[in-house]
Amino acid sequence: MTSLEDWLSDLAYTDFPDELFRVGASAGVRPYASEIEEMLAPDRGIGASAVFCVGEQPAICFIDNATLVGDPYQRIEQIRQKVWNQNLASIVLVLGTEELTAYSVNDREAEPDTLVRSEVAARGAWSAYEVQSGFIKDRLSDWFEPEARVDQRLLANLREVVKALVKANLNATEAEALMAQVIFLCYLEQRGIVGPVYRKAHGLDFLEAYVSKQDGAGIDSYLKRLGTDFNGDFLSSSDGGAPAWSKLGTSAFRAVKLFLEAVDFETGQGSLWRYDFSHIPVELISGIYETLLKERQGALGAYYTPRHLASLVAEQAFEGFPDPSRCTVYDGACGSGILLTTAFRKMLRHAEVVRGGKLRFDERVRLMQSNLFGNDLDETACWITAFSLYLSLLEGLDPADISLLQSDADQKLPNLVGPGRNIQKGTERGDFFSPANPFAGKAKYDIFLCNPPWRESDDDETPTWEGWCREQSPPYPIGRRQIAAGFAFRATSCVKPDGVITLIMPLNLVAGATSQSCDFRQRWLEDVRFERIINFADVRRLLFPAAKHPCAVVRVRPRPSVEGVIELAEEQVEYWAPKTDISLALGRLALHPIDRKLLTARDIYAKPYLLISAYWGEQADLDLLRRLQKFGSLAQTMTRRSEPWLSGKGFHAPNKSNRSRSLGPLEPLAFLAADRIPRDYPVIASDVQLDEVRDHFQVVASPGGRSARLYHGPRVILPDGLADDYTIRVAYTDQPFAFTSSIGAIGGGNDDAALLKFLAAYLRSPIATFLLIMTGYSVIGERPRVAIEDLKTFPFCAPDRHPDQNAAQEIVARVAASFDGLAAVDEWQREHAYMAVKTTLDELVFDYFQLSASDRLLIRDIVGVVAASIQPQDYARLTTPLLHRPTASEVTAYVDVLMGELAASRRRSGGRGALKVDTVVDGTKGFFGAVRIGLSGVRGDHVRTTSSDDAFRTLLTEIEVALNNQLDRTNRDDLFKMPNTMVVAGDAFYFIKPMRRRFWLARTAIADAYLIARTVQAAAWEKQAS
Repeated sequence: MTSLEDWLSDLAYTDFPDELFRVGASAGVRPYASEIEEMLAPDRGIGASAVFCVGEQPAICFIDNATLVGDPYQRIEQIRQKVWNQNLASIVLVLGTEELTAYSVNDREAEPDTLVRSEVAARGAWSAYEVQSGFIKDRLSDWFEPEARVDQRLLANLREVVKALVKANLNATEAEALMAQVIFLCYLEQRGIVGPVYRKAHGLDFLEAYVSKQDGAGIDSYLKRLGTDFNGDFLSSSDGGAPAWSKLGTSAFRAVKLFLEAVDFETGQGSLWRYDFSHIPVELISGIYETLLKERQGALGAYYTPRHLASLVAEQAFEGFPDPSRCTVYDGACGSGILLTTAFRKMLRHAEVVRGGKLRFDERVRLMQSNLFGNDLDETACWITAFSLYLSLLEGLDPADISLLQSDADQKLPNLVGPGRNIQKGTERGDFFSPANPFAGKAKYDIFLCNPPWRESDDDETPTWEGWCREQSPPYPIGRRQIAAGFAFRATSCVKPDGVITLIMPLNLVAGATSQSCDFRQRWLEDVRFERIINFADVRRLLFPAAKHPCAVVRVRPRPSVEGVIELAEEQVEYWAPKTDISLALGRLALHPIDRKLLTARDIYAKPYLLISAYWGEQADLDLLRRLQKFGSLAQTMTRRSEPWLSGKGFHAPNKSNRSRSLGPLEPLAFLAADRIPRDYPVIASDVQLDEVRDHFQVVASPGGRSARLYHGPRVILPDGLADDYTIRVAYTDQPFAFTSSIGAIGGGNDDAALLKFLAAYLRSPIATFLLIMTGYSVIGERPRVAIEDLKTFPFCAPDRHPDQNAAQEIVARVAASFDGLAAVDEWQREHAYMAVKTTLDELVFDYFQLSASDRLLIRDIVGVVAASIQPQDYARLTTPLLHRPTASEVTAYVDVLMGELAASRRRSGGRGALKVDTVVDGTKGFFGAVRIGLSGVRGDHVRTTSSDDAFRTLLTEIEVALNNQLDRTNRDDLFKMPNTMVVAGDAFYFIKPMRRRFWLARTAIADAYLIARTVQAAAWEKQAS
């Protein structure tokens, strides 16, 4: 018989001891520790034999077939249902004698996947390596659809039941509060807090029975009984805005009944699995705020904080505090309470692990009342916060405590909301900027933890936060009137001198290059010391599907009040730029060391584009940007021409904000609509067929085009939007026509026609796309678009200011001739003609800016692969081109570029010795590859690429032997948990890389070579110093 341990060993799960948990083992204080132990507990319904985590999150639930009692099929379905409700692990693996059977947790109708004993491989199907690398999602993509997860199903149905209750004559607040009561009662019943003995003693039935009988009076009595025995802020019908159940009509009861039966409100189909609140996590339940207050999001600027983001933010906030249970935490916009709930669960877990046993109910209450504080303008949100915190108090209570809670008059749920209590509500005490708020500005908390509202004040508003900012000395900048800025400023005065502020902020405020964003950063840097910025731009649509802006998590500390001169150059800031990752399909929000950069606070203060450039850019990209800046800017070139160039937008159509005017100079002109700008070639020639302006407009709000001068003569024009591949849809023309304000233009005199044609080729080239991705906030942050003002910052110069004037003049002439040739081709053939010369034009632009071969590789990878991978729209497109498996030719190209870059570095530094680069891929379907860089024993540099299971194992053994000889050891399992890990062992450098395209690009080879060179230089300096 094959034992559990044999399976775990043969499938290599024992290679990751820190991620594998067995029955009876403590999960410590790691995230989701309670849920891991709940899975493993024999008496909690799942009864797992082992749990495997990817990062911090449970991913695989192992079931020993020998432990299944009763009908195996029914028992496995029960386990899958309970794991689904827990909303963490994605797979249940049932281990039999001679085969394992895998079940999807989210896709209930998916056929099980089996693996027989003879097919088991340590790095094959269902191995830890397949799971750890994320390739399991590639093989079984339907198993991981997020729409089927319990959080998505529950939140969607809550949204629909609230709508149904509103139709049944409840207002939104009443409907929200009523459903909070429903969920709380389900929680009490299904967790056994209200059990058979309690119901029998008080003559109570189940909630679902009352709902089925439409017995509203019975539910009111039920709530009254619980209010007497349990207390709490919203157990009685009058608290929290809930109506009396006895006043509900038939349609309201029908809606609640459908919810309890987990019927899909949109399809009317019942669920095979019902909601089980004995396993649904508290943080998920607190997320009902996002659904219950959906209609108010636009007004309040509030968005649901996903559970995995809340967990990550809490970990960031508590980092460095040795005992979280002693920390005081304040949330100035607590919303549903998910951050406070996550913080409390972390405090509670730490206290119980230190004690070695559970805290009693009264100890939990004291911990909560002494350590957690919050406020919110929205009163319903405050009741939801109390509700969430009550669930945390009750979770995992011992039966004796539950009995005391039911019978002891001194053991009650605490009143949390109201004056003198932990949660302050309403426009007076609940306003973070109100003088009546008892928490704000008191400088007495260890941690300020908050997802503040994100919204800009309307013109006719006079919000309290702006008044507070103006009253400070000196006043804080208001900028774009973004309230989140006010929260950041005031948070500084809420924590102790050694406290921590952790915020979920709108990215445009933190990383934007506008004057308003720069003003915010610079002023805040005067008040706080930045420790870490995590830029979640690339996963925006996956974290906040309804939000218009991406977020950044920022951790800072207040500066000492007597600091004096601030030495920003000495302050290092961790800048994390996580990219879309397959682990998101497992519900995991991963931070990989490859996405971490160290910046100085001085550079963040002084360089407006730094946080944009450093998102996708590596050191080589930043070096290239600096060299390009030496050419000057397009704005400088425009002003230096003998006839200065003009720029501007087209005319404005009539609108309510401006009085209408006659067409004036537009009267005789042709009209070009934005969709007539050619997508596939850069010339609008004399054969263009256009309507006239007067055919579409009788009046305009303004003529635009810088007083209509941009409607004539040589010019480049472009729409605001970009092509799908982030190409600027620019076109050169000298034809007379007007256009609307959705089109911008740059125009000059006839003598500059050739240079303007070159400008059009430049703006259509890969360099321009590279520059947009490296410096354009809208590309990494929001709706991709381009403005003339963005282009003016681009590197550019005329031939007379070029380092090689003759070569530059020749290039401009050749490009202009190509454009003239395109203009002479019939319009229907122009796209084909352009494609025939595009590569030549791009190479001429590269030559103009004197780009090296390495520079061109950097740019081509950005344009060819990265641009198509930025911000996937949804989970269906999660596997972006960057996450595809690299081809054999791409691996070979990586090795060649790595060797070329290392050889160039050796020449620059005067180094000697031949190099050898060995690359081994773990077979044609392997999940990882390894690269070894060392000195060659023969003359001449040498590269070799091998695809072999045996060769990969041999290289791993070599790495392990070398690691074992080091004092500062790297754990073997870390090599596979941290993508693109570089290890220096013995006399060689090693990289372990997932077989994902991102890690095998030419630009990655350049970055790896840079890291090796920097490491060698640092070692040489250290040797000289010693």
